[in-house]
Amino acid sequence: MNENSYDDIKKAVDQLLKINSTVKRKKKAYIDKQKDLFIGIITALHAVQTRTALSQAELKLDFSSYDEMFLQIIDSLILLHFGKEGYELISWYLYEKTNPDGTVNELQDDDESIVPSDTAEDIWNILVKLKANNEI
Repeated sequence: MNENSYDDIKKAVDQLLKINSTVKRKKKAYIDKQKDLFIGIITALHAVQTRTALSQAELKLDFSSYDEMFLQIIDSLILLHFGKEGYELISWYLYEKTNPDGTVNELQDDDESIVPSDTAEDIWNILVKLKANNEI
């Protein structure tokens, strides 16, 4: 939202309530910034994986040896930040959730209920729960 939009909102509130109001934009909480950053990173990694698969299938170009070092660095940073369980979850989402034939694997909890894991946001939510359970 730009500054003019805030002015328009302020004017509308002032006229409606017949007061002199102030409109401030609430800053994102640190955890929300982390979530947005995580979703962006995972979405980009997924796009890189898709690009690699398409270039191999359609163009017969294999950049896997070129990409491998970068992916190893990223994997190591994920392991460093999220620990073994988080790393395994993220790796599963990126590399094993969708099979080569297009079928999709699902996550199940201890009660064998399917856990939502279709988006990077779903994975973030699972990671938050894992962290909360491990801090107890």
